[in-house]
Amino acid sequence: MCYFVAAYINDSVDANDFEGLCKGLGFNPGRIEGYLGFPKIRGFYAYHLTGGICDCGTPIGSDDEARWQDLQPYVDLVNSVSTLKRIKSLMFLKHMDSWGETLTDLDYETIHIDDFYREVLLEAEVDIIYKIQYYKRYL
Repeated sequence: MCYFVAAYINDSVDANDFEGLCKGLGFNPGRIEGYLGFPKIRGFYAYHLTGGICDCGTPIGSDDEARWQDLQPYVDLVNSVSTLKRIKSLMFLKHMDSWGETLTDLDYETIHIDDFYREVLLEAEVDIIYKIQYYKRYL
């Protein structure tokens, strides 16, 4: 069994803009259309960012601390997404695929972009959706 990491972006964002941003950061995004057990979330597009067979060799999908130094493209993605028109939120889901079982009733952890730090990605637990919100805060 392997780790897979999905990124979800609200569907009011132009998919081509998101994909172009990802490619500019070195990712190879591919839309997830109901495979690997990832749930469909109403109002969101789902992406597999790496284009690899699995994500075990990535900083988020690996338990190897040596790979964590390579996390910067993911942090850059989280920060750069704020430049997209109509962005509301970006979500990440780390999943240990069971080859066919669709995930249901997942827990969410919501984080405002102002409170985001790289350890959120490093310490991501399996089958919890991490929702990063980009709305403006008013004091």
